[in-house]
Amino acid sequence: MISACFGCSDSETEEHLEHVIPAHKPKNFAEAVSELNSREAAFFDGSASDEMKQEMIDIIVWLPELAADSDLRRDNWETVQKTSQELSKIAASPSSEQPPESWNSHLDELEAIVPFSDLSHPGANPQQVEDSQTSEPTVAGEQQNG
Repeated sequence: MISACFGCSDSETEEHLEHVIPAHKPKNFAEAVSELNSREAAFFDGSASDEMKQEMIDIIVWLPELAADSDLRRDNWETVQKTSQELSKIAASPSSEQPPESWNSHLDELEAIVPFSDLSHPGANPQQVEDSQTSEPTVAGEQQNG
């Protein structure tokens, strides 16, 4: 009887310890940038629901994490970090103060970095692949060895 009670308590504890990944969280950096692109029009024309706006803000917040989990080098990750902060400011108050053109220029910066986020991708820049094989610090501060 006592073990049955402990069993219930353990499953409840396990349930609370599970890390729930939201359905709208992109799988990788490239997907996140694509999602921001596809959601932009509804965001700026006012047709996005509050939930859609929050999801977009979530994706912006996840950009540095997703970039860190990719093959990006430190300088590219720093660009993602800075750009996500700028996009957060725009998303917090989508008004005439921050026109879609400003958003688009920041998104263009991110799109330019996407090919470097997956060096196994056929579109990856060969120079980036060559540079990544040197022993230089990565985003996580580890050494890469070719």
